[in-house]
Amino acid sequence: MHKDLNYYKNLDLKYQKEGYMMTSLTEDFAFKSIFGKNPNILKKMLISVLRLDLDPNLTKIDLLNVELPKDIKKEYKKSVDILVFLSPNHTISVEVNRSKFDDVKRRNLMYFAKIYSLSLNTGEKHTSLKDKNYYQLNINTEKSDFGEDTWYIRSSNTGKIAIDEIVFFIENIEFYYNLYYTEHEELTNDKLWLVLVASKNFKQLYTIASKLMKKEEMKKFMDDAERINYDIYKLTDEELKALDEIQEYDTRQNAVKEIAKKMLDKKMSLDDIIEITGLTKKELEEIANK
Repeated sequence: MHKDLNYYKNLDLKYQKEGYMMTSLTEDFAFKSIFGKNPNILKKMLISVLRLDLDPNLTKIDLLNVELPKDIKKEYKKSVDILVFLSPNHTISVEVNRSKFDDVKRRNLMYFAKIYSLSLNTGEKHTSLKDKNYYQLNINTEKSDFGEDTWYIRSSNTGKIAIDEIVFFIENIEFYYNLYYTEHEELTNDKLWLVLVASKNFKQLYTIASKLMKKEEMKKFMDDAERINYDIYKLTDEELKALDEIQEYDTRQNAVKEIAKKMLDKKMSLDDIIEITGLTKKELEEIANK
């Protein structure tokens, strides 16, 4: 079946008649499932939104699908928390927040400390961190009349090993969603990616995706979005709860295996890796042979 704009309009109508709406990409399961299956699209989005001087065709992406530990009650308002590595030396934390705009800004440094610690846990030495570029993209879902805030932390010239620069981006997707759909403003691609994440239905998702993706990319992206919504639509509340628990477990297990792989690449001892990750020698051998 040819899936054009009319197809997705009708899909929206079908779901609406039964009281169901497309699951937002700001939801943890949807974001990680769809972008996890389409890492090249995530790569293009990050390069565009963060305005990185990288060629998407020459840049490799590694996705560490892990939710960092939550230390304070307010942090549970976060719905997505993943790490992305873009070659050769860009580390990006992607976070979707459901709290007030100013709260997000105040918590940025705390999250960066966790990212820094995780980088060290992969077996890298402190000296290797000073040449990396760290970015934190906070996608905020709260309605606001303030769209973007960008701030920088640069190391002082003390002679000590330090990270050269950290860049924090706070982007309010509802602000740009309103500009596009209510104010009918023309937006550049870096803002259209944010409108894509804020899409409320399949029609909107398809419309924006068609502006940002190649035909084959868009087809797979939309198919994946339709598939996970169909799966969620068919599940009972009890089954959804069980799915969330499985998703959380799998996410953490995948993260541990990713970290173990980096440790193996760094030639760390098996005993140290086993102690840090809790994996068995057999599991490490399987990871090393992949």
